[in-house]
Amino acid sequence: MTKHVFEKVTTVAVIGDYRLRVHFSDGTDREIDFEPVLHGGIYGALRNKAVFNQVIVDAEVGVICWPNGADFDSSILYQWDVVKDELGRKIAAAESAELASR
Repeated sequence: MTKHVFEKVTTVAVIGDYRLRVHFSDGTDREIDFEPVLHGGIYGALRNKAVFNQVIVDAEVGVICWPNGADFDSSILYQWDVVKDELGRKIAAAESAELASR
């Protein structure tokens, strides 16, 4: 089980296809590959590299976000290695439900 982490994202940099380097307020850096979780309407849109590369830090709340409304909480990012598989399953399930409802 994951716990809530209160560190904020301070900077973000694109380092490759669907990969970001995320720096946190406690000095921790994470290199994160987002490709496995880019499914569904809002996150699937980030497969467009031009959109993905528009990532910014919302300094007020310390999260990363994109112009299309997609975002990732700093707690999720901080614990990425622990939560990425579960997050990917949840996003894929939501995409399947969305497609089934059409």
